Amino acid sequence: MSGGVHVSWGSVVVAAIILTGAGLVVVREWRAGRRVVPSPARSGVGPADVVQLREFLSELGIALNATGTPVTTIVERLRAIAVRFGVADPEIVVLPTLMLVGVPGEYRGTVAVRVGVNMSLRLDQIAAVIAVADDAEAGRLTVEQARRRLTEVPALPPPYGPAGTVLGYTIFSLGLAMFLQPTIADLLAVTVLGAGVGLFKLGFPRLAYLQIPLPVLVSFLVSLAAFLLVRADFMEGPIPLLAATLVGFLPGSTLTTGIIDISAGEMIAGSGRLVVGVVQLGLLVFGIIAAAQVVGLAADEADAPVGYVVAGAATPWIGVFVFAVGVHLHLGGAPRSLPWSLAVLYAAYTGQVLGAAVIGATMSGFLGAVVMVVVAALLARFGGPAPVVAYLPAFWLLVPGALGLVTLTQAVELPSAAGIASLMSTAGSVVSIALGVLVGAGVVNAVTRLAAWRT
Repeated sequence: MSGGVHVSWGSVVVAAIILTGAGLVVVREWRAGRRVVPSPARSGVGPADVVQLREFLSELGIALNATGTPVTTIVERLRAIAVRFGVADPEIVVLPTLMLVGVPGEYRGTVAVRVGVNMSLRLDQIAAVIAVADDAEAGRLTVEQARRRLTEVPALPPPYGPAGTVLGYTIFSLGLAMFLQPTIADLLAVTVLGAGVGLFKLGFPRLAYLQIPLPVLVSFLVSLAAFLLVRADFMEGPIPLLAATLVGFLPGSTLTTGIIDISAGEMIAGSGRLVVGVVQLGLLVFGIIAAAQVVGLAADEADAPVGYVVAGAATPWIGVFVFAVGVHLHLGGAPRSLPWSLAVLYAAYTGQVLGAAVIGATMSGFLGAVVMVVVAALLARFGGPAPVVAYLPAFWLLVPGALGLVTLTQAVELPSAAGIASLMSTAGSVVSIALGVLVGAGVVNAVTRLAAWRT
């Protein structure tokens, strides 16, 4: 993979106009100074209610963990809900697959324990979890009502059915491929292979014993098909395009959230997420390398001199739209949230274009992440979806998962100084995006407090 991120002046001008418009809207909203006045906390919580609350907090914590929410945010939300129901200073421990919640008073020393392994939520389910947390924190639900709504989330059916899941994954892959300087043959190959992966993801969740080897199996089969197409002279150097086909397995948000947790002092949770993300990439790389060995493809034949490119042509900007539609169909986003998600994705991509022009390719994700978080929070105030629902797909757009798969594969195939340097550049981009998310969240908090202070 060569060239990194390239930007034309045309893209910079378009990005600057979009970002300026978004900035004006932020200023207008700050001047409006809207303030939400919370309802008073409940009082007189009895022993039975305390036990129910403790169980609910542990269940909600596991659900929030599955949404990819950083640990510090989970703890803050759970404590706010506990205070709303009249229980101060709950004891909360959040680990990647474990929740421990204790409450003071006569129940001190006993905890509610919840374990969540391999939990994966669609966008509509994430929105439902966030809605339960919001309503509970605002005092609009009793604990019993909140627990009942939370138990309904896993059973929610895919909004667009099985066909929408498969079609969405196909479009999802095609959209990401449009950032990789594809030929028509490349796009045809990604479309066919993406449909195949979509079918795999649809059928194999019902077979629990195949969940662990699924990434390796899919990576091997997709890579085998792609390398055979190379042998048939249908396409060249498919490794970068494999990242688009395998996009649903890429751990972009996991890696980024892991860095955020570590930077916040949550070393166990953060390290756990990072390990999961790196292992996920390693499993995908293993499948790719194994397929190359079976076909007998040399490293220079499998790779191609293309990168994750921000091009001057219209193709990447169209790719954002295609990508958003695919993500929405595959991950079950609500129809009304598509325009909001498009706004956040275009904002994130705009920030990345400007970042590449101003601070360089490796750190371009920093500005993209800052803009992504601020715009998502702003749109939520105008009736958009919860910020995490709006910006979660953007993690796939901001390089780390796709770029990590490509550079790790190259480093294994060609363990040269260039390969290691490319891998280090990917690590830098992951850190830059995590830092951007933190800075963006800080900007949102500062603006919110200023708006509240002015009123």
